[in-house]
Amino acid sequence: MRVKKKTFYECVGDAKAQKAVSLALILKLRLGRMSTLHNWSVNKLHEVTGASPSTIKKYLPVMKAMGLVFTQGKNDRHLVVGKLSTRRACRNIDLSLVDLSTFKSAYNCLRAFIAMSIQARKDFIRRTIQGVRQPSSYEELKEARRTMRRLVKSGAVAGMDSEYRELGLSRARVAREIGNCLRTAHTVIKFAIKKGWWTKEQHPIRVLLSDICFRDTGGFFTYTTKNYLVLMKANTYTLKESLYSLFYPHETLSV
Repeated sequence: MRVKKKTFYECVGDAKAQKAVSLALILKLRLGRMSTLHNWSVNKLHEVTGASPSTIKKYLPVMKAMGLVFTQGKNDRHLVVGKLSTRRACRNIDLSLVDLSTFKSAYNCLRAFIAMSIQARKDFIRRTIQGVRQPSSYEELKEARRTMRRLVKSGAVAGMDSEYRELGLSRARVAREIGNCLRTAHTVIKFAIKKGWWTKEQHPIRVLLSDICFRDTGGFFTYTTKNYLVLMKANTYTLKESLYSLFYPHETLSV
């Protein structure tokens, strides 16, 4: 199952859009190539998708506003799922790993993909900068410089001579991208790790100070133990290599 990048990035920071797309993906899968539900009703949609009637009533207007579904025929009797993807692979996001068995699982997987897309963009910039600085061939250098100019124009990097700095990925950033709270962001990160889609590495800084005994440090450190001051830096994540092509199917720069 593929979805347009435009539709995918409309979901960033918008939980309602994420649920609408999840519902549309399930509906598309269950209806097959015809993509039409004749003489539709909320109860029929409930039977096809498995989502509750209240969920369908709440997010059907969002689906229509996003152009995911539309009605046709006399008195709008038929509900049609629009084209969710384009013919050009580079303009799509491959969601083949998304579990579409239930509405909840589809929503959880989609949120995880949105979180992982942050790391995929970071990896894309890293590979591009590496292609400019240490190309394996002249063709790779030309492609990397062409991509670099596009990144500079979009504001993703400061200039053609930019260096890559890995500052990690905070839960606050993930929370903003998925449009939920920090607690939910933590749950989404754990969900993606459990699926084996990415791995996490923590970067604590420990300072030995005898008998600190869990005292308050005034916010300068994350927490204290009996003998240590601990500052937790942002975690870094490594996206599974096979998943990278789902976000950038035609990216050919070396790792």
